[in-house]
Amino acid sequence: MLLSEQGDTQFDLKFRLFGVPVRVHPFFWLVTAMLGWNLVDLGFQYLLLWIACCFFSILLHEMGHVLMGRVFGTRGHIVLQGLCGLAVGASGLYDRWKRVLVSLAGPGIQILFTILMLAGLATFGNTEPIPEEYLAKRNLVDQWLDQIQWLTYQPTWPAVARHAIWFLFQINLYWALINLLPVYPLDGGQVSREFCTWIWRNDGVRYSLVASIVTAIVVAVNSLLAWKGPWSIPYVPKSGPWFALFFGVLAFESFQLLQFENAKRSRWQEPDDRMPWEKDPDEWKRR
Repeated sequence: MLLSEQGDTQFDLKFRLFGVPVRVHPFFWLVTAMLGWNLVDLGFQYLLLWIACCFFSILLHEMGHVLMGRVFGTRGHIVLQGLCGLAVGASGLYDRWKRVLVSLAGPGIQILFTILMLAGLATFGNTEPIPEEYLAKRNLVDQWLDQIQWLTYQPTWPAVARHAIWFLFQINLYWALINLLPVYPLDGGQVSREFCTWIWRNDGVRYSLVASIVTAIVVAVNSLLAWKGPWSIPYVPKSGPWFALFFGVLAFESFQLLQFENAKRSRWQEPDDRMPWEKDPDEWKRR
């Protein structure tokens, strides 16, 4: 699968953080640089800043999973690789509610970090109110988003610091919320699977995969619409062709898993616990 663990290489960066083993695959640096390559136009230091912010934020996300798993007794480790980070072994728990909490801990710790960062900016940063004319004729949700983004703008700070704040805000809020979408194997998709299998014991996996396919297709199509033209679905995530490709691949993988589940279901039969003579009453005649 797209988000399965990649093997070790001689170029891996390995270290421990709070006793948690961390391995960084070289493709992590490559893919992160590709995602932010347009920042080179501003200066190479902004690309390096983007990579550093991604590294910090994704490591924070996976640390949330692992530390929550430690609360329940698991000993996970972290892998940062091409398109994602993984908290391997963190959710290997028997109780469903514990697995759900471990899945939510990653986005949760990022959202908490964002709230603390915004609170600090509101207290010590730019205190000028957002211009009223900027908020005119906009709905309440857009006004709320504008007010939050206004906090991330610090006109008296150096440009590098302003970009660092904006990068951290985007990654730790927007990426965390996107991770909560019911798309497997994102965290939201894993939570969706847990709830579906809890409500529908036999069909829960299939229902969660259908939800995953539909959601991923909507996000992928919306990203293509936003990339090719001015029209897109309001408040549905969109971020250009890479985003469309990523969710398109996730939709295809969920479709493959659904096909596997359907095939497995078609081979399944009710257990036949009858005694031999009950299964074939005329067996004695053929001796």
